[in-house]
Amino acid sequence: MEYQNRNEANRAQTEQHIKDVFIDMFVEQGLDSISVKALSERAHISKTTFYKYFDDKYELLEVIETDILDALTKINLEIIPVDFKEALKQETIPGMTESARFIRKHKKIFKRLLDVNMNQHFVYHWKKNIKTEFLDKFRKDNLQSKDLEMNVEMIVSALVGLYTFWLFHRPRMSCEEFSRIAANMVLKYMYS
Repeated sequence: MEYQNRNEANRAQTEQHIKDVFIDMFVEQGLDSISVKALSERAHISKTTFYKYFDDKYELLEVIETDILDALTKINLEIIPVDFKEALKQETIPGMTESARFIRKHKKIFKRLLDVNMNQHFVYHWKKNIKTEFLDKFRKDNLQSKDLEMNVEMIVSALVGLYTFWLFHRPRMSCEEFSRIAANMVLKYMYS
């Protein structure tokens, strides 16, 4: 049993090491410039070891994107129980600052994923996750709108655009200030 646990821990550690090295390379040079050979050399593993964990660099990127989106979703679940009408008075959404902090902490990978030259796979899935969360929240709040889905799509697109603008053009703005601006946009549009 102890051997199995140690083996699982080693496997998880190796997988995370491959992800970390890939992220460093991805941030530095983009996806097209990364080869499995170069990644394996930099990670000090064999190509065979890489292929035990991932089919190719595209699957590895998809796994990393999924990890990021899952982490954001977990953070954003704190937003669902918030009373948005009360939050409108406070001009903030509790939990939104935590999302901003997570994005700031991982800003290098986010900037690469949000780069205009990158394919839109990540952005599509990020927007889809936010849209699902907001639709659930607004329906729980019995928000009445014949165009609820269209309104949420607009808010989500604006929110991702705002995060992108913040990362690329206002990196010194605090997470709290960013969250206040983002929360005001969501709250005033949907609850005013």
